[in-house]
Amino acid sequence: MTPLIGIAWRNIRLHWRHSLAALLAISAGFISLSLFQCYMLNVEGIYDESYTHRAMYAHVLIEMSGAQKEGKQDPTRYELRKADQNFIENFLKQQPEFMMRTRVLNILGMITNGKVNTVFTGYAYDVAQGAKIREPHWGWDVSAGKPLNLSDDPNVIVTGKRLGTLLGCKATSSETILSKSGGYIPKERPFECTNPSLQLSVTTDSGQVNAMDFIVVGIRDAAFKEIDTRFVSMPLETAQKLFDTDGVSYYAVLLKDGSDAGKFAKRFNQAALVGGHDISATRWQKHNVGDLYNRSVEFLGIFRDFVVAIIVVIAGLSVLNSLVKIVRERQREIGTLRSMGFLSGQIVFMFACEAVFLSVLGSAVGLVVTLLVSIILNTIAFPYKAGMLAEPVPFQISISPTVYFWSAAFLCGVSIVAAIIPSHRTTRAKIADNLIHV
Repeated sequence: MTPLIGIAWRNIRLHWRHSLAALLAISAGFISLSLFQCYMLNVEGIYDESYTHRAMYAHVLIEMSGAQKEGKQDPTRYELRKADQNFIENFLKQQPEFMMRTRVLNILGMITNGKVNTVFTGYAYDVAQGAKIREPHWGWDVSAGKPLNLSDDPNVIVTGKRLGTLLGCKATSSETILSKSGGYIPKERPFECTNPSLQLSVTTDSGQVNAMDFIVVGIRDAAFKEIDTRFVSMPLETAQKLFDTDGVSYYAVLLKDGSDAGKFAKRFNQAALVGGHDISATRWQKHNVGDLYNRSVEFLGIFRDFVVAIIVVIAGLSVLNSLVKIVRERQREIGTLRSMGFLSGQIVFMFACEAVFLSVLGSAVGLVVTLLVSIILNTIAFPYKAGMLAEPVPFQISISPTVYFWSAAFLCGVSIVAAIIPSHRTTRAKIADNLIHV
């Protein structure tokens, strides 16, 4: 077999024009497959980042059982009270994979600047721990002003960009706010409000109406357009005082390894059941909050598969055509080898080796071009709108060895098939017919 492999390599160099055509076809197929799939990986990563870190859902959500359904009608009834919070804190301290947690209280009410009244919704949270969960890209989570964790005043809020505009608060700087790696550049940017003090009024669990004045310290986009028009966030202690409660809606738990989230949730649920606590842990992807994410990723998956299928067909046909042409134009060579005593299987093996060499070389060239294009685009990182996200995100191409491997494996398989079928058919013909082929 070794001499046949040597002959295959010699033939690639000898018939360099045909080899170059096949190599270019394989390289183009590799580049198309790899760049598109890596781009889609980046888009899916943006959505995952938006939920896991930016929205601070972390890896596991802990809440009262039934909060996802009945809790929508009576949220205060399904708040985690002190006894449940103490149980959760004690459990988390004993878990080696536990990294960080933040307590979150969903908030809803009316907000006014004295002239405009509108509904707000959002959350209050442990701001120091929340900033840690948002890292590494979203530790600084405002496009103007500063994050809640950098303010010494407890009566402060951050509003969504569209809600802020409605209430007379808007950024006054036009400088670039997005970093090339995603997230905001950690810098306090100026903004102005016609009335910097806003009043929030809410209804407590007892039916009492409470109101407090707040200072807007930051403006941010709330990732999704429909949320951005109503979004408000504030420190948890201040919200508990405003709503006259010691409860929280849920715990968001960040683990050292997100892949352990399912096992962690199962272990917590067993401990809660044994301890007599009617609370449960769920990965956010299986929670109601992850419904939009799941539908978005499902749509992206369908779109990706459709486009990849088209690329696969085009790339496959291009490679197939190039290698079939190589075999057909070398029928006289096949006839000569047969007349010298080479078996049909040996000739087919030789062409298969040529296909492997060409696919490896073509994939290598494609890999170099793909990496160069990815690095250039990632360096430029021009902003663009990504689906339902409220603000532009930097255009990035993920670097994925897995994608590169499977792209090369697919093209190698196509090349081998494209070489074996016509060469096998040609070797079955009469030697004389191959020798007189023009």
